[in-house]
Amino acid sequence: MPVFSAPEQKNRFESSNTAPEKMIWGQLRPHIILPKPLKHAFAKVPRPLFVPPSHQECCYHDDHIPLTEKGPHQRFLLSPLLLSKLLVHADLEMIAHKKVLILSGGTGYSAALFGQMEADCLMVETNNDLADQARENLQSYTRVIVESSPSHLINELLDEQLFDIIFIDGGAVQTIPQFLIVRLRPSGFLLALQSKHPSTTNELCLCYGMLVPHTGPASILFDAWAPLNQEFTDKPSFCF
Repeated sequence: MPVFSAPEQKNRFESSNTAPEKMIWGQLRPHIILPKPLKHAFAKVPRPLFVPPSHQECCYHDDHIPLTEKGPHQRFLLSPLLLSKLLVHADLEMIAHKKVLILSGGTGYSAALFGQMEADCLMVETNNDLADQARENLQSYTRVIVESSPSHLINELLDEQLFDIIFIDGGAVQTIPQFLIVRLRPSGFLLALQSKHPSTTNELCLCYGMLVPHTGPASILFDAWAPLNQEFTDKPSFCF
C-alpha cells in the first residue's frame, strides 16, 4: 500500500471526492447518523444551483447563506448540518409518497431533497422572485409543486389539504402558527426552528429544533443558532 505525505493525502482526498461527499463525511456524519435516503439526497442534489452566484464556491460550508438582500423579509438557506439535524427526525425510510408541506422554501433546496426522496411536496414561498427561482430549479422534480402566496393568505391557499410533514424553512420562527398544526394528519408532525427569545432582527438568534405532533406536547430536539425567519415573526402591535 503506498504511503502518502499529509499534503499528498489532502490532494488525493480532494481529487477523489466530490464537494457533496466531503460535506456529508466532513460535516454531517461526525454529528448525526444519516439515513440512507437523506444521505443519497444530499449527495444527489447540487447545492450550488440553489444559491446566489456570489456564494456558489462556499455553498458547501457550514454556514447559513442569504438568498435575498438584507431587509425585513430576508430569507436564508440553512446550513447543511442544521438542515440535516431537523430532517433526520422524519421517518425517511418511509418518506416515499408522503405528503410534505414546506414553507419559506426559498430557492427550493429543501424541496429538492424531499423530491429526491420521492415525497409529494408542496412548497409555498412568500417572495415571488424566490418562488420563480425555485420553479426553475425544481423543473426536474415532478413530485414538487411550488406556489407563491402572501403569508396571510397561506391558510386559504392550503384549502382543506392535510400533510404528513410540515417543515418551516428559511430560519427560526418566533411562534408556530396554530393553523399549521390543524393541517397535520393524525400521525403527522411539524419540524421548525423556534427562537428562544423575542427578536426583531435578522441577526443569528438562539433557537430550539422543534418537532410538533398533531396531538401531544412538542419535543425539543436540540439547541442551535439561526437567522430569524421574518415571515413567522410576531409583528409588534401599537400601544400607548
